Amino acid sequence: VSVPVGLKRYLFAVAVFTLANSTDMFLLLKLKASGVAVAWIPSLWAALHVVKVLSAAYWGPVADRFGRRNSVILGWVLYGAVYCGLGLSTRLSFVLPIFLLYGVFFGLTEGPEKALVADLTPESSRGTGYGLFHLTQGIGALPASLLFGALWKAVSPQSAFMVSGILAWVAAVMLPWAVRE
Repeated sequence: VSVPVGLKRYLFAVAVFTLANSTDMFLLLKLKASGVAVAWIPSLWAALHVVKVLSAAYWGPVADRFGRRNSVILGWVLYGAVYCGLGLSTRLSFVLPIFLLYGVFFGLTEGPEKALVADLTPESSRGTGYGLFHLTQGIGALPASLLFGALWKAVSPQSAFMVSGILAWVAAVMLPWAVRE
């Protein structure tokens, strides 16, 4: 199956972002390390998902006007800011709002990322396009978490968050090249 050049470039940027996007378990470990009692972590996780749902409901129609690519760029930039913020923050009063802001990242990106696949793939091969998109994310998930965990253990949790944030920003800078208007 022939894969359009635009989709290949987009998937390359997605692969770079995926290396920044380790398992969310590290976020929960950050909450615990910041002083959140283990009993409160499920409630905070639920609150994050409320933010995620509300931001997705709000942002979907806005992304259609703002542009899918622009929405993903904004989301990846926000992801980078959240991760760098978590890397730099040690006080619970900063960690909690940054953690909840992470939910907005999903609202900015989940729908538009998939819509870009549709935009870049001919209708006759959209199933292939979506399969390649999810394959790219799936293949990158394990190395992303291994990299984050190795940095967390060998250097510091702060460095792991900072490297992930910077990788997300690199992917955001790549996206205008990968997906042209």
